[in-house]
Amino acid sequence: MCHIKGNMKASSPDLVNLEPKDIPPECEVIVYGRASIDENSVLKVDEEYLKSLTELNKPVIVTLSRVNLFNGWVKVLKPDGNTEETNMLCEFAKKHKIQGYILKSLTPQPNEKYNEDVGKYIIPYLKQLNCCPDLIIGVAVDPHSLSVITNERLINFCEMNDLVTFYYIQTFRLNFCNPKLYNGMTPIGKINPNAPKNLFTMEDVVTYLKKSKIDFTKVSFVVDIIPDNINAKVCKGKFDCSTWCVQTTKNLYDKGKYVKDLQCGIMVMILDLDDIQNDCGCDSSFFGFKNVIAGFTGGSHTPCQKFDVQSMGFPFY
Repeated sequence: MCHIKGNMKASSPDLVNLEPKDIPPECEVIVYGRASIDENSVLKVDEEYLKSLTELNKPVIVTLSRVNLFNGWVKVLKPDGNTEETNMLCEFAKKHKIQGYILKSLTPQPNEKYNEDVGKYIIPYLKQLNCCPDLIIGVAVDPHSLSVITNERLINFCEMNDLVTFYYIQTFRLNFCNPKLYNGMTPIGKINPNAPKNLFTMEDVVTYLKKSKIDFTKVSFVVDIIPDNINAKVCKGKFDCSTWCVQTTKNLYDKGKYVKDLQCGIMVMILDLDDIQNDCGCDSSFFGFKNVIAGFTGGSHTPCQKFDVQSMGFPFY
């Protein structure tokens, strides 16, 4: 799966818009990540851009971000779910020829109040969505609070397992930048016994998921190719390694291979922020993405000098 935002120049004039026709052929499923829904069940989406994605004749899944995050779910969910909203989503999917949705923010952020009603009321909501024929239903799992993953009152995997198509594990931005210790923000694991206690890795996430009752056969992990701007600027040397959280092609390859070895699905995020115009002068454009896919499919790592500006000599990987 390839996670695409679209219309990136609307976020910053320094960014580059990814035209749907330029999406790499390796993207078997497209996840469109610029849609939001409010507490009145009004769905905001760029229908023109969405149409250009569906015209590629590949499955398109839309991430459903609530305007008010977890609190948005608190306001719309009732003991019987929300038939009005789920019917609207079903009709929208049919009209716009999308294959499904990913539901986000079902667990609270650290600054949000817990409300266990969401964990209960999301079950009838999912059952209502399942009434929409052949709809793909993904649920985003935020692992930042490990206690949430194993709290069945907040996220009841036992009941969800039969109602969702897949789980999307948000293994991105797990830490702050610390380029003296690791690249990016999500190391795979710790190979140094003196690792900081608060360092959070993909291996930690896997450990907690396996302690939960999630159906691990339905798990897909995110591999992010996100510097805190765009890889094209990294290639030109216009970045601050202390704040941009830059990764190398080897980091990305290793993460693809790690997910492959887990026998899980993979989502590469955010494709728009890769070197989409080959400013690095690598063997091709989308070189970060292509190394992730090489790792995931059993291919070989391919380095690129201008892309690989960070060290690999770290005690964490």
